[in-house]
Amino acid sequence: MSLDEQIARIRDAVQLPFQPRDLFDRFDLKAPKGVLLYGPPGNGKTLIAKAIAHELAAGSGNDGVFLSVKGPELLNKFVGESERLIRRIFERAKELSGAGRPVIVFIDEMDSLLPGRLDVKIHVTRPDETAAMAITRHYLTDALPLEPGRDADALAASLVRDLFRRDESRLLATLDEQGRRRGIYMADIVSGAMLRNIVDRAKTKAVKAEILHGSVSRDDEPQGITEARIHEAIDDEYEQNRSTINETDPGQWLRINALTLAADGV
Repeated sequence: MSLDEQIARIRDAVQLPFQPRDLFDRFDLKAPKGVLLYGPPGNGKTLIAKAIAHELAAGSGNDGVFLSVKGPELLNKFVGESERLIRRIFERAKELSGAGRPVIVFIDEMDSLLPGRLDVKIHVTRPDETAAMAITRHYLTDALPLEPGRDADALAASLVRDLFRRDESRLLATLDEQGRRRGIYMADIVSGAMLRNIVDRAKTKAVKAEILHGSVSRDDEPQGITEARIHEAIDDEYEQNRSTINETDPGQWLRINALTLAADGV
């Protein structure tokens, strides 16, 4: 993924919700609570965050606020002190945003706050097709602007059917314990968060199309959440996971996704 594509995704997540606010309300699309920028150091993550904050401020007509914090600086040996510092940062951000100023809190080296702090681990199984349908219908409702002639049930069923197909579009080839080759597909890593993300991607595509074309419906590009936009959203999710595999150790990716098979190439 190019830098331009990465910046565009960040804009969609951080900047877009503050521009056509009424459109986001119509589509019941919530602004994300946070965005994680990850990658090797020295590649401009902080500069990208500052640039987005500057653009957001310029678009709102108010001076924006960029609160930059180093993750390790929040660590404290005294009980409750780290939590108090984190709480204070977001309290300050809320105070500043109350005056109508866009605020971005940037926590660098966030991973320093996580290792060794999770004592209880609970395994939650992945949804099957029936559960995936129920989860999707929670986020994809008939109250949303949908493609003419389609209802939420039909669109949700199409989403789940596409997500759970097993064909040439595998994510990774693996070897099982007997050395037999098998593929890892999107269905093997599906989660409630992924399903919501796909629906949100489709909503965002619909919002951007309406901004581009206005309220005039075109025969070649119907308004609202369409089946085509849902499948584009699934393709985007697929490419993101493929990119993650290519940028990391496949074996590590398998372990992160609770898959214990040995990687044998993408």
